[in-house]
Amino acid sequence: MGEEKPKFKKIHVYVEEVYGYCPVVALGDKLVFDPFLRLDECEISSDQEGYLDNRPIICPWVVHSLFHYVIAMSYGVSAVDLGIAKEGEDGYVICPAWGPPTCEALVIFKLHPEPVEKGGVDHFYEYLAKRGYPFVPEAFLEKFAPPEAKSLREKMVSEWEKAGKPKFWEKWKNMHWQPKRKKP
Repeated sequence: MGEEKPKFKKIHVYVEEVYGYCPVVALGDKLVFDPFLRLDECEISSDQEGYLDNRPIICPWVVHSLFHYVIAMSYGVSAVDLGIAKEGEDGYVICPAWGPPTCEALVIFKLHPEPVEKGGVDHFYEYLAKRGYPFVPEAFLEKFAPPEAKSLREKMVSEWEKAGKPKFWEKWKNMHWQPKRKKP
C-alpha cells in the first residue's frame, strides 16, 4: 500500500451572522486561507461610508481568533475534532472582541474546508526550491531544486557547524534569496 498524501484544505471563512454593529466586517464577507491568507481570493466589504476611507481592512481580532483553527483545518483536522462543530465539516467561531469597549457586535464566522491537491506551504517550498534556495525540506530539494542547490546546502551546513552552530549566523543574513522591497 502506497504512502497516503496529506489531505490539504483551503479554508473559506464567511461572516455568517452579525448581531449589533461591527464597523469592520459585513455579512457575506469572506476570507480565504491555505494556511496563508489569500488576499486575492478574499471578498471584503469596503463600502461602509466614512469608515477608514472606504478601504477594505481585516480586523486583527478576527485573524487572531481564527488563525489557530484555520491552520489545523488546512492540514485536515476536522471542525468536530477542534470543538467548533457538533457534526459536519463546517466550524463556527465567534469574534472575541464583542461587547464594549472593543466592539458593539457579536460576529459569528463559518469556517468551510475545501480539499485541494497542495497546501500553501507546499507551494511556498516548491517556489523556494525552484529558485535554488537550499534550506527547504529534502523532498522539495530533490524534486524541484537545481542540482547546485543540494551541494550549496551541504557546504553551508558544514560551514555553519564549523562556526559552532550559531543561532544568528552573519553568513545567513540578507541572503540573495530574500526578496527586497522596491523603494519609491
